[in-house]
Amino acid sequence: MPSTYRKYKLSIDLYRYYIYIIVTSSIDNFLPVLKKHKEIQHEFTDAELAELANSEAFFVAPNNDTCYLFLGAFSGVGDIAHEASHAACHILHSRGIEESYQNDEALAYLIGHIADKCARSIKLFNKQKK
Repeated sequence: MPSTYRKYKLSIDLYRYYIYIIVTSSIDNFLPVLKKHKEIQHEFTDAELAELANSEAFFVAPNNDTCYLFLGAFSGVGDIAHEASHAACHILHSRGIEESYQNDEALAYLIGHIADKCARSIKLFNKQKK
């Protein structure tokens, strides 16, 4: 069964960074589409694809200005927070910002902002799918 998916764009203007949130009805069924996706610019090995087939969500950062968050239509709060953390850390590291206990507000803000957009994207995807 082919996977239904939608792509949502989140611009983090302060850092001049783009996050593409791809919500799919099935991560496993989406993987053949992913392998042919030229804009992602990441060569997935068969081992990586096999591991991703069993996941509910994952993160890919092809460069320092963009990342992709892949979420299943029923990804939970834990999956969303996990992938949002990867994205937030990538943004800060790519901009030379080191997070620490004394300097964690930027990280906390980004995780919350990204997670909120992910949750809204999943909700919109499921609403549009009906």
